Amino acid sequence: MDPQKNRKRARRGGAAGRRLAAVFVAATAVAACGRAVEPPAPTPRAPVHTIVPAPASVRISPADSFAVDSLTVIVPTGGAAATRLAEQLAALLGT
Repeated sequence: MDPQKNRKRARRGGAAGRRLAAVFVAATAVAACGRAVEPPAPTPRAPVHTIVPAPASVRISPADSFAVDSLTVIVPTGGAAATRLAEQLAALLGT
């Protein structure tokens, strides 16, 4: 093969490769300049009361509230199932 033709091909391929690299770099730069999408702010919710069984309604009134803690006395009524649940609650409260 003619060495002159090989040099011309190498130059043409080199220029095309450089153009392709320049286009790739430019596209990457444009993509990197996009704005970051921020997640929407969480919607405030009413407090969830985890009372079992769930009551039909809940009204929070500071005047007649009470605390359930390790000093709370738990008196189960209703059989073995109620006793088991009372024991689980007592264990959670640390009584």
